[in-house]
Amino acid sequence: MSNSSDEIIGDTEIIRREKMLDIKYLRYYISKFITQMIFASIQNALFIIVSFAFLEIKELHLYYFAFMTMISAAGISMGFLISSIPGLTVKAVQNIVPLILIPQIIFGGALIQYKELNSSLTVYQNSPIPEVCQIMPSRWAYEGLVVLQDSYNSYHSGKDILQAALDDHIKKEKNKSSIGLKAESKSIKERILNRELSEYRRKYMSKYGNMEIHRTVISGNDRFTTDYNALTYGCPNLTEVEKHQKMIYPIFTREKILPFFNLKVNTAVYNSVVLLFISFIINFIAYWMLSRNDFLMKIFYLFITKKQRR
Repeated sequence: MSNSSDEIIGDTEIIRREKMLDIKYLRYYISKFITQMIFASIQNALFIIVSFAFLEIKELHLYYFAFMTMISAAGISMGFLISSIPGLTVKAVQNIVPLILIPQIIFGGALIQYKELNSSLTVYQNSPIPEVCQIMPSRWAYEGLVVLQDSYNSYHSGKDILQAALDDHIKKEKNKSSIGLKAESKSIKERILNRELSEYRRKYMSKYGNMEIHRTVISGNDRFTTDYNALTYGCPNLTEVEKHQKMIYPIFTREKILPFFNLKVNTAVYNSVVLLFISFIINFIAYWMLSRNDFLMKIFYLFITKKQRR
């Protein structure tokens, strides 16, 4: 965002010359966007290489790179939107950028948990996330990265499968006992499953696991289950897709339904689509402002002149 916020302002003379040569604004805008994305991709790659080494994250490099590319697209789009505002100077841009970045930090969900925010920020009484936070790209970026780390790492996904198999076996044995059937192999199979689970933990937990992130996602998923069950009791005739459409997802829900496609996808994928949609909307507004710059400047000067006369 910082890198791209003064790009268009710095090219004012070039834009005027290209307009005289009847060169389309769209070509200029796309070329600028692609150039910024190339530099952002290099920055992301360097960030991942260095930070993963320090934090001892041994996998998911490409996953993070792909997701951070979506985040970069949103940041570049916001920078171009600022730079497209008519009449701005580079100094004015330097003052505007922090005004947009600070709400991204406060309402992103990482610095302050949503349950600790002022309840007056919430329009809908039982909403798990204040509505103002839903328009922040940082909110979708933070949640997406946390769920991505939990969903695709080599430890928690495999451990959950083994734990589910063990729980299922114990449940079946309890059912057999309740109806009076003898289960001689109970202790043998249970010991085998417990041994496999212990071996898996020993081999992968310290290398790939992150219990803090796992607990966070489990907590978010529990909140989703509670809200979903409440909706089920209140509206029993709705289908699963209709229930999801009526819900306001709490943060760190593991899976969501994609609107229009009605597909259940991982939250990292869902949030990537949201970030791309936000980037498209912001880019559309920025391009419209750039292409109507002269018209908007005339309106601005007419407004200022009328105010001065009064």
